[in-house]
Amino acid sequence: MGARLAPARSAALAVLGDIRRNQAHARDALRNSTRLGKLSVQDVALVERLVLGVSATLGLLDKLYGAYLSKKSSLEPRVRDALRLATFELCYLSTPQAVAVSQGVELVRSVAPRAAGLANAVLRKVGSIEADRITKAREELSSRYLSEKNGSGDTDSAPEQALSLVAGWPVWLTRRIVQSVGFSAAYKMACCTLDAAPLWVSGNTALHTAEQTQELLCSLGLEPLNTPLPDVFRLSSAAGLGRSGLVSSGDLVVSDLSARLIVLLASPRPGSHVLEIGQGRGTKTLLLEAAASQRGGPATIVGVDKIPFKVRVAEKRLRSWQPYVTCLKADACALLGPVAGLPAPDREDGLFDEVFVDVPCSGTGTLRRHPEIAWSLSEDALDPHNTHSLPVLQQSILRAAATRVRAGGILVYSTCSVLKEECEDVVQAFLNEQRDKFVLIPADEAAQQLPDDVQTMILRAVTPDGMFASRPAEEGPDGHFCALFQNIEKK
Repeated sequence: MGARLAPARSAALAVLGDIRRNQAHARDALRNSTRLGKLSVQDVALVERLVLGVSATLGLLDKLYGAYLSKKSSLEPRVRDALRLATFELCYLSTPQAVAVSQGVELVRSVAPRAAGLANAVLRKVGSIEADRITKAREELSSRYLSEKNGSGDTDSAPEQALSLVAGWPVWLTRRIVQSVGFSAAYKMACCTLDAAPLWVSGNTALHTAEQTQELLCSLGLEPLNTPLPDVFRLSSAAGLGRSGLVSSGDLVVSDLSARLIVLLASPRPGSHVLEIGQGRGTKTLLLEAAASQRGGPATIVGVDKIPFKVRVAEKRLRSWQPYVTCLKADACALLGPVAGLPAPDREDGLFDEVFVDVPCSGTGTLRRHPEIAWSLSEDALDPHNTHSLPVLQQSILRAAATRVRAGGILVYSTCSVLKEECEDVVQAFLNEQRDKFVLIPADEAAQQLPDDVQTMILRAVTPDGMFASRPAEEGPDGHFCALFQNIEKK
């Protein structure tokens, strides 16, 4: 008779099964699971940590426990889920090894009793060999980071293998991240990528003042903390926020701090006409209107998105901003020509004072929030020589967006990626093409219109080339990128 299986681990295994069968995202599966309602707060936290962690390190986990399976082994999907859970707990959580192995064996026994012996043998080796290997990788990276910080490190070798073990990323992606941001920033990303991301929230300024928002959050028991942005609060926990319905209704706006800083850099003038490309569910639209209102009044915003479902969600969330906001279904690459509901670009009223472009991207700056990204990405998707890659799509969208900017107007290019292929390289290719029409506006110059505290936060993320590029770090915001351009054509 084995040990008693803890309810949290049993629930985590069930959620992983839901994800696999429904091809769902981990956070959606957790949100929709009926199993969590019967658990304590502590158990729910463990379920979330296990499910999100397994999703973030999926491919690596299969390699870690797979090294101790016979080549002839054929695992039933539920057994594989159980081994992944136990391997993650052994290698990445502080659970005592004996407990993690015992619980892992019980997980396997609960779905395939005959495989319990196999699980015991495999997990003991994972706990004694692989967990130790990851601990040594952490120590190696810490030592190297401190040496580099003190100016005495070996900066020639790139420790992608160690970073991959610590973060749970594929080696190829680890290599690209190091090449894009350097070892120190990659190390900080790796150290926090399996932790919960900080949560920032504000109120819809068309409905609530900052004081009313704070009272609303307190009424939900969320204990909002003040931030340098007067209308933005940090939450220590999201528990209760999703169930409140206040985000989906448009009363509250959840958005990363770096994304908010980008919106402030791009603050539309009151009364200006703005085209937002890649509107999604309308989060940045709410922030853009709040930024314009802080400058004196609302802007008129036309938001476009290719996905009908997102357009409908945005319309619902943005009702409070009528008649200043319009939501349209449109392909961003088609903006060179006529679009239903949008004036043609060869007519004067088809151009905008500002075009804000939030392109589809790898999302590598948001790995803490979207754990599936690392193991669902492919190298081909980031190859600028592949005609179907993200960088090629991003260049096409930026090129089309530029046709909608008035002479003297502003063009904003934004991603939530840390990879240079999607950020600096796209910007440089655009400037090479459009050197007679557009110039880069240095982010530090654009920040001069903002309060001192906001300027200070932005300047920390300004690159030597004048772009905004934040990097994920412990207790810090996500990785977001922004470049601002001005149309220098004569009117």
